[in-house]
Amino acid sequence: MAMRVRLDALFARNLVVPASARFTPRGARSAVTEITLRLESNVGIVDLREDFAQDQRVAAYRIEVHAGRGWREVARGTTSGYRKLERVSVGAIQRLRVTIEDAVDAPLPLRVACYRAG
Repeated sequence: MAMRVRLDALFARNLVVPASARFTPRGARSAVTEITLRLESNVGIVDLREDFAQDQRVAAYRIEVHAGRGWREVARGTTSGYRKLERVSVGAIQRLRVTIEDAVDAPLPLRVACYRAG
């Protein structure tokens, strides 16, 4: 019961403004999504999700944050699958970028959510 309460609190508020996500294809098997958070926040978890009705496509990705002096990589992975939670330690940020570096088919927009460090 205590675990459920903690998880509910951790994932209660997505820091991403849904309309702020800009998906841009960069080639036949790559794309970039840039995101603006509601407020400058200390992000602890980045939640990536693919639309499994369209099959799994992401083969490699990286997550970067903009912390005033340019973009800095904070995570990298090989697949996102239905749901991939990346723990990050980034300090206060307001912008985030997810780059699909490789995909098995034309990449589709990922659903990206961010949650505070918990």
